[in-house]
Amino acid sequence: MKTIPVTLKWNKHVYELNIEMGEPATQLKKRVETLTGVPVSRQKLLSKKGGWKGALNNDIIFNESTLSGLSTLSITLIGSAETL
Repeated sequence: MKTIPVTLKWNKHVYELNIEMGEPATQLKKRVETLTGVPVSRQKLLSKKGGWKGALNNDIIFNESTLSGLSTLSITLIGSAETL
């Protein structure tokens, strides 16, 4: 299955991960929660170049039309981690 490398930036941290073609946005958000501790309900994922406009919607499925012509993707996460 084809994958796209992703650079996720949040709170001065940089994370590297991959998006698989056919993967729903909700699955990506769950992985982001695991990496950062930011709950899905508090996540706002933005992509400057390509991918999508505005915040990532939960109903998006990553495919050729969503990620057309991209070899890599840079995502910025806006949101605060849950504190105990």
